[in-house]
Amino acid sequence: MSELILLSALLVLFIGMLVSGRLPLSIVFLGFLIVLIAFGFMDWREYLISFSNPQIILIFLLIAVTNNYRENFGFAFLDRLLGGESRPKPFLLKLSLLTGSLSAFFNNTPIVAYLMGYVRQWSEQHEVSASKFLIPLSFSAILGGMITVVGTSTTLILNGFLEKEGFRLLSTADLYIPGMLVLLGGMLYFWVRGYAQLPAHPNSALIDQLPGEDFIFETWVPQRSALHGMRVAEAGYRKLKNSFLVEIERGGRRISPVAPEELLESGDRLFFSGSKEGILNLIKEDQRLELPESDHLDLSNFSFAEAIIPADSDLDGVAVNESNFRKRFNASIVAITRRGKKIFQNIGETPIYRGDVLLLLSNAKSLHEANRQQELIFLSHRAKEVPLSQGQKLANYGSLLVLIAGILGGLPLLPAAFACLAIQLLAKLGSLQNIKKEFDLELFIVLTAALAIGHAVSESVLAVELTHFLQQPWWMEHPFVLLFALFFLALLLTSFVTNAAALSILFPVAVAAARAFPEMGHLLFLALAFGASGNFLTPYGYQTNLMVMAAGQYSSKDYFRSGIPISIIYVVIVGGWLLVIGKW
Repeated sequence: MSELILLSALLVLFIGMLVSGRLPLSIVFLGFLIVLIAFGFMDWREYLISFSNPQIILIFLLIAVTNNYRENFGFAFLDRLLGGESRPKPFLLKLSLLTGSLSAFFNNTPIVAYLMGYVRQWSEQHEVSASKFLIPLSFSAILGGMITVVGTSTTLILNGFLEKEGFRLLSTADLYIPGMLVLLGGMLYFWVRGYAQLPAHPNSALIDQLPGEDFIFETWVPQRSALHGMRVAEAGYRKLKNSFLVEIERGGRRISPVAPEELLESGDRLFFSGSKEGILNLIKEDQRLELPESDHLDLSNFSFAEAIIPADSDLDGVAVNESNFRKRFNASIVAITRRGKKIFQNIGETPIYRGDVLLLLSNAKSLHEANRQQELIFLSHRAKEVPLSQGQKLANYGSLLVLIAGILGGLPLLPAAFACLAIQLLAKLGSLQNIKKEFDLELFIVLTAALAIGHAVSESVLAVELTHFLQQPWWMEHPFVLLFALFFLALLLTSFVTNAAALSILFPVAVAAARAFPEMGHLLFLALAFGASGNFLTPYGYQTNLMVMAAGQYSSKDYFRSGIPISIIYVVIVGGWLLVIGKW
C-alpha cells in the first residue's frame, strides 16, 4: 500500500509540474524519470531501450524528410490555389481544406507559419481582418492531422507506447474516416457560424502597431573608432532623424539622460530609441558604430522581420543576453511584444518566452537559415524556393510517392521513410549536416522519457490496482462509460499540457482498461489518440494555436469561444464513430 501511495503522490507532483509550465519539458520528464529509478519503480536500462523504439526513430525520420520537402517543394502552388479568390468565406473554406489536407501528410508547423503570412497579405489586399482566418487556420491543421497516422505526433508517440507494450499499432485505416469527418465538421462550423463570431482586429502588421519611439536598439563603440573622445553633440547624436540616444552603458555604469557634452569612449554601449526606419538608417550610414558581436553578422542588406518563439523552444524563459541570440541567429532583437503588448525594458536583460513576437534586424541569408531550421517561426519573411534540376524534381516526386505508399499502408512505414530520406540524400535534396542541425535534443529527451515513464507506470502496482478496479461488475456492465471517460479526460488534459505529456499520464490508464476489457483494447487507444489531439480550448497546449495568437491579436477568450463549439463537434463525430465501430 505504501508503494501505491508513493507512486500516486509522485504522479500528482509530475502532473502539477507539467501544468505549471515553470520548467522546460525535458527537465520535468527527465527529473521524474530519475525519481522513478531512484525509488525502484523502473530499471535505468528501460530508458536506454526506448532509444531504439521504431516509432521514435520514425518521428525523427519524418521530421528530416518533411523539412527537406519544405525546402525543395516550396509553397508557390498555394498562390495558384488561393490567390484568385476574393470573397472571404469561400477563401476561408479553401484555406481550411488546403491546410487540413497538407497537415494530413506533413508537419503542420511550417504549413501554418507560411500560411499566416499569406493570410495577412490576402487580408490586407481585400480589406478583411486576418483575425477572421487565423484561428480556423490552426484548428484546420489540428483536425487534418488526424486523417493519417503521420499527420500528428500524437499517433506516432502513442504507437511507440503500443509497440513497447505489445499492442496492435494504430494505422491510417483506423483514422482517415473520422479524421476527414472532423475536418469537414470544423469547416462547416466556421462557414455557418464561426466566421461571424471571430473578432475583426485591424490588419496593421505587428511591427507597425508598435510606436516608433518605443524601439530600443543597442550598438557599441569599437576600438579605434573615430567616436573615441568625441562629444555626443559633435558625433551628431543630438540631431538624428527618427531616433534618439537615450542611454550609455560604460563599465557597468549607466549614463542617462545623456548630456550633449558627454565624451564617448571605446567600449561604450549606446542605446538608441526610435522608429524602425531611423534605426535601420543609423546602422547603415554610421560606420563608426557596430552591432554587438558584429563579427558574427553580415552587415549588408539588412531588413526587418517578425518571428515567434515556438512552444518547444529552448529560448523559453531565458534572458536575451544569456541566450547567445545574436551569435546563434545572426540577428539583433529590436523589440519584443508579448500577448500584443510592447515590453518596456532593456532588451538584453529581458527574458523571452514562448509565443513572444520579436522584431529582428538581420540580412536575408541569416533569416532564411533560421527559418529553415524552424528555431524561430517567421511571420514576415518568406524563404526563397530552391531551384531544382530535372533529375532532382523526379527524385522529389518519387520520394513523395514512396512516403505516401508507406502512410497509406502499401509499404511498411518505417522502411518507406528510410527509403524516402535515402532518395533525398542521394539526389542532394538534403544533407546529413542539415539533419544534424535539425535534430531536436529536447524533443528526443521528452519522447524517450515519456515512453519509459509510460511503460514503468503500466507495469506498476498502480496499474494492477486500477485493472482490478475496472474489473468490478459495474464497469463490466458499462464499458462504453470507461471509453468516453478516457476520451474526455485526454481532451481536457491536452488543453493544458503537450500531447506527449497527456499520453504519458493517461496511457497506463488505457493499458489497465485494455487488460480489463481485451475485446475493446484497440478502441480505447483510438479514443486516447483522438482525445490527446483535440486541443481547441486554449492557445498554450498546441504550437499552432500559440503561433496564431499574436498574429491574430487574439485573447484566450477567443480560443474558448471558438473552441467550445469545435470541441462539441469533435466529440459528437469521434464519439459517434467509436460507438459505430464498437457496435453499441
